[in-house]
Amino acid sequence: MTLSVTVEKFVQEKIDEDKNLVPNGTLKQNVTLKFKDTDIDNNSYIETVWLTIDSSKSDDDYVKEAYEAMKDNATAWSNEYKLVGKTFNTDTGKME
Repeated sequence: MTLSVTVEKFVQEKIDEDKNLVPNGTLKQNVTLKFKDTDIDNNSYIETVWLTIDSSKSDDDYVKEAYEAMKDNATAWSNEYKLVGKTFNTDTGKME
């Protein structure tokens, strides 16, 4: 399993407590990442987090924080698909 990560969205948005976009909500940094597993064809996992805006953080800091918050979900997604499309060899009792 090799995951590649691409930034899909990086924008400040006003959201409410249910993470709905609203005109009078709290301003947060939206970081949406797309995970692609090189072993899974035509499939990807996309997740969004809204982070507290901090003037001392760089763009890299926001993306790193988002990645840390999402990595367990992305790994779980990847593990769900690791056997899809593989063939079970009844003679050897192993996946091929």
